[in-house]
Amino acid sequence: MTSVYRAAVSTYVVFGVMFVPFMAALLFRWRDPGARQIFVMIAVAAVFCVTWIARFRIVITEHTVEFRRIFTSSTLPRAAIRSARITFRASASRGPLRLVVTSDGGGEIDINAKVFSREAIAAVLALAPVSEPSAPTAERK
Repeated sequence: MTSVYRAAVSTYVVFGVMFVPFMAALLFRWRDPGARQIFVMIAVAAVFCVTWIARFRIVITEHTVEFRRIFTSSTLPRAAIRSARITFRASASRGPLRLVVTSDGGGEIDINAKVFSREAIAAVLALAPVSEPSAPTAERK
């Protein structure tokens, strides 16, 4: 069975909150040629952002897990998944909340977790094998 997870609705809402007020304010100044140019630039940026967000996907099949972005994708075999965890990484070019899936061969998929719903994140975290609890040790008396 294949599960496909797309960007969460909340991600679209956040970007809508960023663009809609500016576009609405500029609509009131539509007769001003400068306002029209700015409106068009903001509209193009909004369309690009929505397209960019729409391309984020996590696809989980019986044999693989794949993360797709606008220009690239990364795939790992499910049998090779060693761990999956949520982490915070400070970066100038990436979001701080990351979902990292590591494979036996050392490869890893680094996913921007804040774009996806909790359900999608939970599905990816559930792919990691459950580690066996360590054997209890004898207590000293």
